[in-house]
Amino acid sequence: MNIINDRELALRFKNGAVSSKERFIYFFTFILLSEAPHFYKYIFADNRRDFDLYEDIIMLAITIVGTIACYISNKTGDNREFVERYVCISFPVSVRATIFCIIIIIVSLVIYVAASIEIYFLKISLCSECKLDDLMDAWGSLVVTSAMIYFFHRLNTSIKLAAR
Repeated sequence: MNIINDRELALRFKNGAVSSKERFIYFFTFILLSEAPHFYKYIFADNRRDFDLYEDIIMLAITIVGTIACYISNKTGDNREFVERYVCISFPVSVRATIFCIIIIIVSLVIYVAASIEIYFLKISLCSECKLDDLMDAWGSLVVTSAMIYFFHRLNTSIKLAAR
């Protein structure tokens, strides 16, 4: 495994000397390193919220488990072109997941606006523990988490199909 010497790795690719397993390790490491900046805010931020940390940990766990599941599905099949399949199939799956999120968010905003109007006109005051904005934050996290689970489920089933 080449950690610093990119030229040597390029030559190994050219000569077909990089195994499928090693390619997965590079890809998986790249994904983990791409997620690292999300956690810097907990080190340097003054206004840390535990909820945000838990949400990021859950997203990272879904990404790790989902990527490993996709790799195993590909390996169980023809064990070829994992990274190419993962990247290319991710595009239409991401579009589907985004459409899912947009629909849920639009419905949620309509409900939020209706609830805000009702609270304003009926002069209802919510207790400090159950603010409408906090409920919407939690709902948004649930929607995004559901979309991530959907994304990896759909990607995994599509990779299984491609690897048959």
